[in-house]
Amino acid sequence: TYAQLECHRQILELHKFFQKCVPGCEESYVLSTAAWMGVRETRRIIGEYVLTAEDILAFRSFPDAIARGFYPVDIHVADSTGDAVGMHPMAGYDIPYRSLVPKKIENLLVAGRCISADHMAHGSVRVMGTTIALGEAAGYAAALALRDNVTPRQLDVKKLQATLKTRQALPDVTLKRVPDNLALFSRGTKATADSVFRKGSAGYAPVGAIDGYDSLGSGSRWLSDDTPEPHWLALDFGSPKTFEFVRLRFWSADDRAESPSYFVQDYSIQVEKEGAWQDVATMKGNKQRVVEHKFPPVTAQRLRFRVTKACAADRIVRLREIEVHEKAPSAAQ
Repeated sequence: TYAQLECHRQILELHKFFQKCVPGCEESYVLSTAAWMGVRETRRIIGEYVLTAEDILAFRSFPDAIARGFYPVDIHVADSTGDAVGMHPMAGYDIPYRSLVPKKIENLLVAGRCISADHMAHGSVRVMGTTIALGEAAGYAAALALRDNVTPRQLDVKKLQATLKTRQALPDVTLKRVPDNLALFSRGTKATADSVFRKGSAGYAPVGAIDGYDSLGSGSRWLSDDTPEPHWLALDFGSPKTFEFVRLRFWSADDRAESPSYFVQDYSIQVEKEGAWQDVATMKGNKQRVVEHKFPPVTAQRLRFRVTKACAADRIVRLREIEVHEKAPSAAQ
């Protein structure tokens, strides 16, 4: 196929680069390649339940869970246009048995990349560790259905779950609930920004600041481009919400001594009222990675983080996470 030929062409092109530019590779040669091309995304079956990215990022529990996933939502663009996406679930998530059962076909189970999931969710469930668990669950389901003389759709899922737990194929744990953070993407909040650094790179898009993931080692964050301020990130909750507390987590450099030079310095937290933006909190000369703002309760559908001075190092805003809460934690100042 064209794709197979293109893969071989790129391999040979890369090998020429190694021979020319990498010391010690002058006499190297291509010994072998993979037997076939790995396809990242394939056709998916529409099942009794369609697993979504919201399910994953909210680490949603299902009564018919037969496997668990832990991999981030990792989506690459097919061409040079659009944004790549990288979002991290804060905990494991359930995969329901219904996503393995086709909606209109009897006596068939699907496992692996073709399970019933939307495009975004597929970016997480597609990896080998998860698909192996799905295959094991489907195999046991088929055996139990045959033994009980029922179709996979009629199978008693509790029997399947008990079998998987007995064979240590399904952890017997309870997943944590969704945190009380109005800004989370998993709650339906949408994020937009005036600009994005390296447009098309996973982890820099606005959604990276509301995925609930704040590990310093991750690439999940929003970065503006390196142009003159102001820069802004806006959140739309979908409907009016009442809140009194905002927490901002800024990016840190690997060298902790240099970190403050990347912290956002001057900014304001704003809410939209009757078509105009109003300040509810402001900051000048910030030198902290985590900043908390408490203010009188406000009700608004949209909130904006507006930066007038990005940092000492350059003009890029590096925001790892923004949280919005109805009530301030007792320790908040």
